[in-house]
Amino acid sequence: DRVYVGGRFTGVQQGPNGTPNPQRFLAAFDLDGNWIPTFRPTLDGRVWDMGMTGDGKLIVGGDFTVVNGQPGTAGLAALDPITGASITTWKGNVRREGTSERALVRALEVRGDWIYAGGRFNRVDGGTATDVAVPNTINLRTTNGQPGAWRPQIGASAVDIAVSADGTRVYLAGFFNAVNGDTNHGFHAITNIADGTPVAGMGPFVPAEGSGSKTYQQAVGEAYGNPIVGGSQHDLQLYDRNRTQLLDAHITKNGGDIQAIEVLDGWVYAGCHCYNWNYSGTNDFSSPSGFRDVDNIRTVGRFDPQTFRYDAGWLPYGLRGNNDEGLWGLAMDGRGCLWIGGDYVRGAWVGNTDWLGGFARFCPQDSTPPTAPTSLTATLVDGKVQLAWGASTDAGGPVTYDIYRDDRIIATISATSFTDSSPGPDPTSVRYTVRAADARGNRSASPPPLLPTAAGDGVDESTTTTTAPPELAPSSTTSTSTSTTSTTSTSTTTSTTTPPAP
Repeated sequence: DRVYVGGRFTGVQQGPNGTPNPQRFLAAFDLDGNWIPTFRPTLDGRVWDMGMTGDGKLIVGGDFTVVNGQPGTAGLAALDPITGASITTWKGNVRREGTSERALVRALEVRGDWIYAGGRFNRVDGGTATDVAVPNTINLRTTNGQPGAWRPQIGASAVDIAVSADGTRVYLAGFFNAVNGDTNHGFHAITNIADGTPVAGMGPFVPAEGSGSKTYQQAVGEAYGNPIVGGSQHDLQLYDRNRTQLLDAHITKNGGDIQAIEVLDGWVYAGCHCYNWNYSGTNDFSSPSGFRDVDNIRTVGRFDPQTFRYDAGWLPYGLRGNNDEGLWGLAMDGRGCLWIGGDYVRGAWVGNTDWLGGFARFCPQDSTPPTAPTSLTATLVDGKVQLAWGASTDAGGPVTYDIYRDDRIIATISATSFTDSSPGPDPTSVRYTVRAADARGNRSASPPPLLPTAAGDGVDESTTTTTAPPELAPSSTTSTSTSTTSTTSTSTTTSTTTPPAP
């Protein structure tokens, strides 16, 4: 029932002219985008990633050194998801000995009883264990933070982590060039979930052609057991399970590193700082060739998880940021709304929904029609036809009613009665019906058409066989709602429901 937004911001405001409310680095919102002021944790640094545990802890990772004034909360902390208070029975404090730089937890993934963490740190105090040497990676118990045995040896930061659907592998993306000395697993690692060792028999990661030294990767995922990875230079790749074959690839130009990947509701969503073109079917960054399609993309796109085809029909074209850093976080709530976080200041070209404050949502369009009007009557009084009916209902709110005379709309009203003052020379031969419409344009079924009856004559013509007008197609417009915070942000939701596609 809420969305958590973390990143680099100093406050929260509602709308472009709202009064800023001090709230640094982490905030909560309801599913309509309203700030929840009772969730008020205090941090002294950025939140880079988040995850919810099965027992109700909000785990946050970042470059902060203290949360809520509580000792032992550097880089990792567990919070009450309602109030933001620290959960002191959980401990996962990280440090970076040998340097004056802050430790950083850049990536988190929760699966079952374990939290998998990666970043830049070499010491962990977790649960009852203290000063445990670790190689920029560790898994910790969700119950108390006790360190586990998953510790892939990487010499540079991990940026993203994902666990395979079968629970046997942990995928890593980052700046490291090897795992446990195995360069096949540089930048895109496939590790055993038990201890973090590289999975044997894997082929090498294949950087985009023309990447030069920029081969780091920033996002990982999985579709039908096949690894997905994206990063520099502007690549999004799908491999077979053992990474012996690059099944498909996309390159975004100009602009473009892939920065987030999530598989949500039957789609692979990928975010980037790309504002131009997606070249499908090529892994050539320097001079894309052999591609099958070229389509527009603007910071986020979605792909079929089986064919890896780009969905060119899903295009949030109006997105824009301060510095065009693009998207850094993706999540989906229980209502089927896709939330994106990053560098966003605009969601559309014109209109009242133009302004964004760091994050936004895309909700599924309403395709459910209202209930049909009931108890339709048509009464002839002084040459006029008086219509009345029972009200329709719709989950989306108020409805309007289309009035039909001989299969043609003569009026659209919000009331449940209508008088036709000009029914024609023979009102008793004219048939009437009515149908309800919601704000999205979905229309209800209609009662059988009626011939008017004179007031008090009791004649019932409701069994006429005249056909009601055909159903009208619902609108295909995608709804975009906006909420507010400031500058770069990422988002996560507590929902694990698989709702309708946005």
